[in-house]
Amino acid sequence: MHRPADTRARARAVAALLVAVVLAFAPQSLYAQHEDQREAPEVQDLVLNGVHAVGRLDLERSISTTKSQCKNLLLIAFCWLSKSPTFMDKKYLDRTEFRRDVLRLRVFYWKRGFREATVDTAVVRLA
Repeated sequence: MHRPADTRARARAVAALLVAVVLAFAPQSLYAQHEDQREAPEVQDLVLNGVHAVGRLDLERSISTTKSQCKNLLLIAFCWLSKSPTFMDKKYLDRTEFRRDVLRLRVFYWKRGFREATVDTAVVRLA
């Protein structure tokens, strides 16, 4: 039989291990966020086609890739006139996360009972 003190000690050990793992991978994840902009194009729009049986907002929340958007509702007029980083929160395509998003979407549908769902991705480059 486990005593409460043993359970707390194990919980602390697991928490310490998780912190160590996060700290070990933090520099790599920070580097991935600051890729060269020429190699990582800006995501100007994100279109989800064929979403019928699940909530579109839930689906968007389950993936990492997001589109560039205005930083604040009060700045919307400035965002229409200028795409400056001063007004816009620019998002760039992280190809590794984009590949993971495909898996995230498949798991999202799988958990909701859509075992035969397929995910097709297309990246369109604009001039």
